[in-house]
Amino acid sequence: MNAPSVFGRLIRNSGLLTQRVTRQETGSGGGTTLGEVYGQFQGLPGLRGLWYPGSVDNAGSLYDISGQGRTLSVGAGAPTVNMLNNNLAPYQFYGGGGVHTRPSEAGLQISGLETSIASSLRGLTMGGWFTVNNTGTRYGLMQKYTTGTNQRSYALWVFETGTVPQFYVSSNGTAVTTIGSSVAPLTAGAWYFIVGRYVPSTSVDIYVNGVKTTNTTTIPASIFNTSTSPFDIARFDAGSLLVGAMGLGFLCAAALPDTLLTYLFARSRALFGV
Repeated sequence: MNAPSVFGRLIRNSGLLTQRVTRQETGSGGGTTLGEVYGQFQGLPGLRGLWYPGSVDNAGSLYDISGQGRTLSVGAGAPTVNMLNNNLAPYQFYGGGGVHTRPSEAGLQISGLETSIASSLRGLTMGGWFTVNNTGTRYGLMQKYTTGTNQRSYALWVFETGTVPQFYVSSNGTAVTTIGSSVAPLTAGAWYFIVGRYVPSTSVDIYVNGVKTTNTTTIPASIFNTSTSPFDIARFDAGSLLVGAMGLGFLCAAALPDTLLTYLFARSRALFGV
């Protein structure tokens, strides 16, 4: 056997292996790119808003990437954009005084019975990638929900007892149907894919990193869709501001299937180190 040719093949193979590893690392460990992740969410059925950090204007407003123009303005504090430690994905940091908000409008007043959505998909799904800086603290993630004036519609938040994600919907602005995640308490500083889903007359569900918890008891036929509450990211009710971050947030006027939610988690988790 010709020794130089053997060494030549080893060198070439080593170079190819290096290229493959580099491509995987650039794709955050699993070949997933930031553009692919964002693109997955842009095609969600019934999408009403998609917000991810990076696309902010001079005032810090968070742009809606769905194409429907639901820009979220800074309602308080000074949210800032930063990068994950892998320098592959940005996140929106909320330091406990920052909120992104938008006044109520028809596209946010979701009943779950929208006739533009096939009957098999009707409902509501909301959520995204979040992290909290502390445990044992009440934090808002996403909502259209005000208790004081009985303008509750839907909310995704973290309950301080157990640091457990919660999902709420209301049928009339007052009564609330709830579900809390059954997974272990959130760990401060860790990233979680947290999603709430409402299926009319069937269930309210919450997903945390792919683990689903369900409530099927006395589920309302529709969500209160004349609420005048604003739509917020990083706030629950009138207070409970998030100290933590959002890597991506979405709102759909549809009940996304389990398979799709599992896929979204699986394809995006590597970017967030999960």
